[in-house]
Amino acid sequence: MKTGKWIVVAVGVGIVLMIGCGKEKGGSSGKIDEQAMIVDEILIQQAADSAIAWYSSELKAALQAAITEGGPVNAIGVCNEIAPEIAAAHSIEGWYLERVTDKSRNANNQVDSTQAEILARFAVADSAPSFIGEWELIGSDTVYHFYRPIRVGALCLNCHGGKEQLAPDVAAKIAELYPDDMATGYRVGDLRGIVAVDVAWSKGKAHAEALVAGKH
Repeated sequence: MKTGKWIVVAVGVGIVLMIGCGKEKGGSSGKIDEQAMIVDEILIQQAADSAIAWYSSELKAALQAAITEGGPVNAIGVCNEIAPEIAAAHSIEGWYLERVTDKSRNANNQVDSTQAEILARFAVADSAPSFIGEWELIGSDTVYHFYRPIRVGALCLNCHGGKEQLAPDVAAKIAELYPDDMATGYRVGDLRGIVAVDVAWSKGKAHAEALVAGKH
């Protein structure tokens, strides 16, 4: 159950806005150490960016290899099977990483209500933040949520472009695997979804330090 939250929003280069909404934990555990949280969140944000870059690089390499081997239709299997495996490999030591969207192909990647609100904030033209972060108290546990937007790149259009642009074999495979698909009609630069990183603190501190140090 949520008992308190601090929201951290990037509003410009080097500028961070903090909004408090609920400063005390339940029970007798006392107040949040806000100063310590500010120091910790800088570490988490740097580490989360490293984890996302690492994950994205591996996913892009897998997609490119699949296309080279069997064309764009072969890449559909990467998003269907390999992408979750890559995400799971990064979900260790108190860290959990996933890609979610409001227009899912795989139902497992559909946003929940909280993530939908985050996605809507990234969709605001001209004022979208570069990232959103928040602390959440869940009982006696402290969790940091970090979100980065996913923008459509040229490679994505092979499987996520307009239906009239998809190769026939690609369209047929998508229809076979995902009869309820909502993930076409995108253009380069469109908001596709978000990468959501949840970090249990301080269990995830050692991995955060390793990520920042490049020792992941």
